[in-house]
Amino acid sequence: MYNRAMFMDSDRTVRGTPPEPARVRCEVGERIYVGNLYLPGVDFRNRVSDVLNEPERRFLPLLDVEQLDAATGKVLDRRSFMLIRLDMIDVVVPLLEPGEAQASASL
Repeated sequence: MYNRAMFMDSDRTVRGTPPEPARVRCEVGERIYVGNLYLPGVDFRNRVSDVLNEPERRFLPLLDVEQLDAATGKVLDRRSFMLIRLDMIDVVVPLLEPGEAQASASL
């Protein structure tokens, strides 16, 4: 079983705060996955594109994932955790970058 607390503890920032999630949409062939991607709390690597461009990364770890039917948008499956191989992904769309929810709430 996936241990979310251990994952969060393994990627804490120097300041000791947990990383913020980005909500992303991944299109893999005829499948669409929407999930949370926890980004490192390092100031210069806190965008979805930074994580996708890490040369040593082979998989994209997503939490709270929904698999959608591409034709209807209907939710087919929900998973607490999923790894998607990067070379299988056709498109990644950041739906919400870290800090955007707080920024929009303060407007």
